[in-house]
Amino acid sequence: MRLVRTTPFSKFPECLVAIASLFSALGCQSFLQLYPVTSSCRSDGEIPSKDSDPVNQVALHFVQDALGPDPAAAYSAFTAETKENLTSENFVGMFQRVVKPMGPFKDLHVAHTYIAMATGGNQGPQVVCGNVSRPEGWVAVNIKPGPVQAHVIVEGQTVNNSSLFVLWLFQEHGNWHVQYVQFATATMVGQSAEDLQRLAEVEQKQQHNLNAYILYAGALQLADRGPYFQLGIRPEIKRASGN
Repeated sequence: MRLVRTTPFSKFPECLVAIASLFSALGCQSFLQLYPVTSSCRSDGEIPSKDSDPVNQVALHFVQDALGPDPAAAYSAFTAETKENLTSENFVGMFQRVVKPMGPFKDLHVAHTYIAMATGGNQGPQVVCGNVSRPEGWVAVNIKPGPVQAHVIVEGQTVNNSSLFVLWLFQEHGNWHVQYVQFATATMVGQSAEDLQRLAEVEQKQQHNLNAYILYAGALQLADRGPYFQLGIRPEIKRASGN
């Protein structure tokens, strides 16, 4: 499969809004290392519904509008900062060229929600959410000093794959708005990053190195969630693959 470069919508700080197809290996890459920060992060069931419902509704409606007959309707949900760096025309054009052809998207729903806040001290770029005792149990999300912020995963089904939208949201004047959105593929013909990782480990033990390398490369790309959200399994896959 051909490698496809991530396509940026704007340049804040490197690319504020990006839409990436399955193998977006080149653009807006490199997660910063995890720094010790004074911060908090709650995920999924740890979040009271009164806190998760409003942000989930904004995230889901944004994706539904962006994929609907009038993608410009989603543009109003962006933060003021994003709108300064991105026109409605550019946003609509990018969604229509890159994302909508991969549809139709069915069963759109919120798969995961993370609400984080930097509360003081030496602020770093990321905070870990979840259970760090196993790679599958945690994610690392970017945070900025200031008010509470959220990362929401909206998932849907296409013809052969499950696709998702990774949204970073901030509060402005008491309401949630989208700062960044990234498109990614979570499973391909029923295979997830974890599935390909397990297959690669089997091939590696049998010294089928080329097969293992190809499978690890596929797993690494399926684990990609963009520059501001990292799955805990991704560093493990990178180490195993030698990348």
